[in-house]
Amino acid sequence: MQRAHSLAAGLAAASALAALPAAAAAEGGHTGRTWYVQAGAAEGTGSFASPFGSLAEVEAASGPDDRIAVLSGPPTAAPLDGGIALKPRQRLAGLGPGSRITNTDATRNQGAGVVLADGVEVANLHVLDTARAGMVGHDVSGVRIRGNLITGFNRSNGVNYCFSGIVVPVVGCFITPHPAIDLRLDEPGREQSIRIFGNAIRDAQGSGITVRAAGSARATLRIARNRLENLDVNLVPGPGQIQHSEGVLVNTFDRARANVRLTGNLYDSIGTGASNSDTNLFVLDGASRQKVRIAGDVRRNTERVGGPSATAIEVWGPLTEAPGARLDLVVEDGDYRGMTSDAIQMARGGGNIAIRATVADTFIGEGIGAGPPMPPPGVPLFNSGSCIHVGERIGGGTTPSPSPTSIWLDVIRSRLEGCKSAGITFQNAPELESGRLRIRDSHLAGNGLANLWVESFPVVQTEPKARLSVSAADSDFVGSPRGIVILDATRQTAASAIDLGGGLLGSPGRNRILRNGTDVEVAGLAVSATRNWWGSPSGPEPGQILLSGGATLTTRPVLATDPRPDR
Repeated sequence: MQRAHSLAAGLAAASALAALPAAAAAEGGHTGRTWYVQAGAAEGTGSFASPFGSLAEVEAASGPDDRIAVLSGPPTAAPLDGGIALKPRQRLAGLGPGSRITNTDATRNQGAGVVLADGVEVANLHVLDTARAGMVGHDVSGVRIRGNLITGFNRSNGVNYCFSGIVVPVVGCFITPHPAIDLRLDEPGREQSIRIFGNAIRDAQGSGITVRAAGSARATLRIARNRLENLDVNLVPGPGQIQHSEGVLVNTFDRARANVRLTGNLYDSIGTGASNSDTNLFVLDGASRQKVRIAGDVRRNTERVGGPSATAIEVWGPLTEAPGARLDLVVEDGDYRGMTSDAIQMARGGGNIAIRATVADTFIGEGIGAGPPMPPPGVPLFNSGSCIHVGERIGGGTTPSPSPTSIWLDVIRSRLEGCKSAGITFQNAPELESGRLRIRDSHLAGNGLANLWVESFPVVQTEPKARLSVSAADSDFVGSPRGIVILDATRQTAASAIDLGGGLLGSPGRNRILRNGTDVEVAGLAVSATRNWWGSPSGPEPGQILLSGGATLTTRPVLATDPRPDR
């Protein structure tokens, strides 16, 4: 699934920049002029034959709608320094592999190589070794960033901001470094669109792409065919702070809305052992909403890096009591390997959130490192290396949130194999007003602790309030120490429907549950598991089913033949 990404893509289009004004004018479009700048050039007039020798000169001379061409400089010339602040609808493009710009001055242009404006395009540049971010934009729209190479940014090793602007109880403040591309969108009610595609972002002490939307902003983000790799972080945390780095971070506040599509991106070796690093991180606060679709993304870990909380996709709900955030997440056609922690992780924060998530046609597995030991009773499998984890609030704890939370997760036609902990963990249901897990046509196999682990923990509450439903059909749960574990030993769930076949949720069964240390363990709940294949026409072998706390498990009728003998 690996895709080719290179700076050479798109250079042919950019090389025709000098011919564009006449053509655009004929079409009733661009009417500005084209300016040229080149590292190492003598004092010039900004023409192709006599280019400017500095970014400051071309910034001062150019106006809205103009094009700025960065000519390839001599091999011995230093990159153009000082960064450039673009004007509305300008187009900044490199012409050749030596089109390099930087900004070593943190006091000029926010320490960035490019300051974005409305309607601009930045293409085919090498932006390197900037004091802070590679590119920054505040309340911009209609922006296109394509075909660039962005390396060595955040040379100042500086802190960009603390997630959600608050200190997380128990855990602390998560500080994130200056990224390659930093966008802040908070203009009230405005539709703001950003397209970032075909870029290579690598080899830096910083994050990849950071987007913050606040107030009543409306953001549309299209991030496609980028390659992000070897993004390290070496911040010095202050008291109560934890260093963090991301490939792509989308953080919404207040009543902001973000519509996000990530398509065909490749991520490799994000973070270090000392940082909390996530390939994709979606953080919601207030009553904000995010609609996210991730299609065809690939995650690798060639350098085998990452701390105890290094995920491929992570979701945080509100970190404070809030009127209600919502995330709609679809992950499809993905390939995620080499995690040191949970691959997909959804933690509910401390407030009210609704999460609707679907994982389809996706491979998750090949976790790195030793798997976790069997946890003591009441200890969640958080950051333990599950393929997919739905878990407790940030900071843990056993006191429930007074705000309702609901999480629905569908796993369809996916393979969850070889993760250090469980294939899927769905835990701490008492804090859920509604928890729903549906597994269809999927293969969960060879995971280090269990293939499926569903558990409700004791909490301080007057009465159980959670509604929990779990169904599985046409899926495999094979080859792990525990096949399926469903625990509610202290009866924390107000109402439940656990249907692995023939139950209230309409599952037809046809699951394959076999070759596990124990096939099914249930505590405190009633489970229907009929019309399944247990490796034999006679059903489960003695000792493969463990029941406690008044639990019941219905297994008959069983399937007489294997529904998928080719697996």
